[in-house]
Amino acid sequence: MIYKKSKSLLEEALKYVAGGVNGRLGTFNHYASGDTPLYIKNAKGSKIFDVDGNEFIDYQAALGAIVLGYSHDSVNQAVKDQIDQVSVTGMNSELETEVAKKIINDVPCAEQVIFSNTGTEATTMCLRIARAHSGKNKIIKFEGVYHGWADWGRVDISNEALALGGLSGGGSRLSPIKTIMESGIPESVMNDIIVVPWNDPHTFEEIVKRHQHEIAGVLVEPIGPYGLILPKENYLQTIKEICSKYGIILIFDEVKSGFRVSLGGGMEYFGVTPDLAAFGKAVANGFPIALIAGNKDVMQTVAKNQVFHISTFAGNPVSLAASKATLNELEKPNTYTHLYTKMKKLASGINDLISDQNVDAVLFGTGKNLSKPGPMFGIFFTKNENINDMRELRLEMNEHNNIRTEAFQNALLKRGVHLRTTLGPQFVLSDHTNEDLDKTLEAIDYAFKYASSIHTG
Repeated sequence: MIYKKSKSLLEEALKYVAGGVNGRLGTFNHYASGDTPLYIKNAKGSKIFDVDGNEFIDYQAALGAIVLGYSHDSVNQAVKDQIDQVSVTGMNSELETEVAKKIINDVPCAEQVIFSNTGTEATTMCLRIARAHSGKNKIIKFEGVYHGWADWGRVDISNEALALGGLSGGGSRLSPIKTIMESGIPESVMNDIIVVPWNDPHTFEEIVKRHQHEIAGVLVEPIGPYGLILPKENYLQTIKEICSKYGIILIFDEVKSGFRVSLGGGMEYFGVTPDLAAFGKAVANGFPIALIAGNKDVMQTVAKNQVFHISTFAGNPVSLAASKATLNELEKPNTYTHLYTKMKKLASGINDLISDQNVDAVLFGTGKNLSKPGPMFGIFFTKNENINDMRELRLEMNEHNNIRTEAFQNALLKRGVHLRTTLGPQFVLSDHTNEDLDKTLEAIDYAFKYASSIHTG
């Protein structure tokens, strides 16, 4: 692959754009292609095409914002029709109610809905609603989970502590030492965020007992950290039962999993209904929109203006038109059956290659569950098939792993497959074809061999 024009564009961007890219996606995506991120010219269906004329079968799906496929005809037509009418007025439209009705019909926890713009906004609004409804301030979140770039979301235990299993500088599991993950955030924000390990119900309940009179809500990404480390059996149900016992609002961050692993998101996939949930990404197949859905009792804080929610672009008609068209497609019979079938084929093929080549690699995410293969997956270079939390994962993410991962991603790009193996899940799309999956497995076969041949010291 040649990336001459992408490299030239990055050099020009560095003069005018801070860091040369907008958002961390550009930073991480893909210096593995050499010394430049990819600059994309166009995309259609399951394919992306860069400015140098390279074609890739894509599984990154705009970090999960694409669920049907790029430039989907029905979604694009709905957007074009809406733009011809009006793009934004800052006032009401029928689309708000039409799309809200669909959300309420599709999502188990949804009795009322409000629209926003980004996942960060939606998760932050969920916290504000929980605090207003409960009259309490503290929020529990789980180690290593990304909920957006707001101040509160950047409180975690440090990467160094995670890499040491959370001990020796990270504190005990019951008393982890928190940190702020970047500059520009006041330390005071840590006062109201409690960070707990994933997949540890005993520790979770003990911490809830200690702080029960202060905790407004528990924020959970149902698929788990990275959207890949699945909850243990009955773990989400246990969290719900503990929240109910102590009168704490359960919030699901469904920004990645919503309308992805099932029409009703992670809550339908696992059969556990929260009080409140944040959605984004896939709901409009690539157009910017987010939403908050919850039971009427909790949502009354917004209805009664106890929580201030206003935004010029909230309920934007163009994004709502895209959302309505996307949901029309997702609501069709067998949509998710077909997605599961594709994921099962890909997952089975990957597992066969791992076994045949005796590669130290493991498939993670809902794609790992071959009896119910939701279309979110990731590959890690490790022998440990039973990683249950971020502490265990970070112990595996050593220099050896990183070298293998970079080599693997480079090899895939050379074979025309755009698939990251770090920093979050990859996604099977409705528009992925059997031919795409076959070519992907051929590329992974080559990439495993190439990565295994790299000397890591």
